[in-house]
Amino acid sequence: MARDELENRQFGTITPNDALDPPRFSQLIETTGDAFVTELKAFFDKMQSSGRLTELPTIDKYSIGYGAGQDPLSTAVAIFQDYPDMIESLPSVAVTNISMQNKPLSIGGAFVGQTQYPPRVLGANAEPFTITDGDILRYRTQPKHDGVWVTSHVIFKATRFINPAAATAVEIAKIINGQALYAQARIVNNSIQIETGGPLAQGCPNAIEILGSSSPDILTALGFTVGQADDSDNSLRPPMNRYAHSADAQVAIDIYAEDVNVRRELSDLVYSFFTFWLERQYFEFLGRSVLDESVPDEHYQVTIGPNVRVSPPQSTLRPDDSNDSVHIQRVDVPCVVVMYLDRPVLVPYGPSAGEGWRIAGDDITPDDTLPDPS
Repeated sequence: MARDELENRQFGTITPNDALDPPRFSQLIETTGDAFVTELKAFFDKMQSSGRLTELPTIDKYSIGYGAGQDPLSTAVAIFQDYPDMIESLPSVAVTNISMQNKPLSIGGAFVGQTQYPPRVLGANAEPFTITDGDILRYRTQPKHDGVWVTSHVIFKATRFINPAAATAVEIAKIINGQALYAQARIVNNSIQIETGGPLAQGCPNAIEILGSSSPDILTALGFTVGQADDSDNSLRPPMNRYAHSADAQVAIDIYAEDVNVRRELSDLVYSFFTFWLERQYFEFLGRSVLDESVPDEHYQVTIGPNVRVSPPQSTLRPDDSNDSVHIQRVDVPCVVVMYLDRPVLVPYGPSAGEGWRIAGDDITPDDTLPDPS
C-alpha cells in the first residue's frame, strides 16, 4: 500500500459524469448519483486496481431517461429482467436508487447569507517555477477598502525547495501562506493566485496590487506583472445572495456478478471505499465551483454518513438458463446533500448608476426573482 494513499488528505472536486446533464441548483438526485458514479469509477481505476480486483466492474447510474434511444419507463427493474451477459456489463456496480428527505439548513426560507469572492491576482505561468534564492515578492492590500494600503512581502529561500530550479505550485503556495498576514495563495490550474484575506484581514471588502519593488526574477517566474491589481468593486465578481437546498439521502448501490467470490470482493471494496478510503477527502464529494470559482453553478457538497450498511446477498437464476445465476448484494450509503445557488446583488453606487458593486448594508437591492430572505 502506497504511503500517500491514506496520509495525503485533501478536499477534491468532481467533474460531472454526465456532460449532457451537469449539476444545477436543486437537482439533488441527479447530481448525487453522478457524484457516486464518478468517485466509484476513480476508485476502481486501472491505476488503483492492482491487488483489489482482477476484472474491473462496469459502474453506471440507472434511472429514467429521456434521451435518444432511451425508454422513459425503463428503470432499475430492467437490470433484473435482462441480466446482461458478462462480456457486456458483469460484474456491475450500479447506483440504482436514491431516496431523499428535505433537510432545511435553518428555520425559515432558503436564504443563507451574502457572499462575495475576494479580489485576486493570478500568475500567468504554471509549474514548474525557477526560483532564485532571496527573491522577494511585494504586494499591497487594502483590508478596510478605505484607501489605506498595507504593504507586505514574501521571501523565497532556496533551502525551502526540493529543487529551486523546478519548484512546484504546492511549494510556492506553502511559502506564501506561511508568511502572508493580509493575503493567501491558492493553486489554480498549477498557477499561483494570491487573493485578499488571511490571519489579519477579511477577503471583502479589500483590494490587492503587485508592487514594482518585487524582485524581477520572481515576477517573471510566477507570471505576475507590476501594477497587476483587483478590488472588491470589480463588477465581474459582484456580491451574491446565497440560497441553499439540502436533503438527507440514502443511496442504494447494487452489485451484480456471475461469481460468488467476485460479488463478495466487490461488496467488500465498495463498503470499504465509503467507510475507510474516503477519509482521504474527508468523506466529502464537492462540486467544482467549491475550489474553482471559474466554474459556475456547481456549488454542492455530498457528505457521506458513517452508518453504511451491506444487505444480505441474494442469488437469482437467469430466465433462460437455470444453471446460471446472477449474484446480487446491496450497499446502502447515507449522506447529506447540500446545493447552493448564488445570485448577484446589484448595488449601484458612485456618481453614476452601475459604476461598481459592493455589499453596503441598507443599500442592498433585493433580487425579486427569488424568495424573500426575510
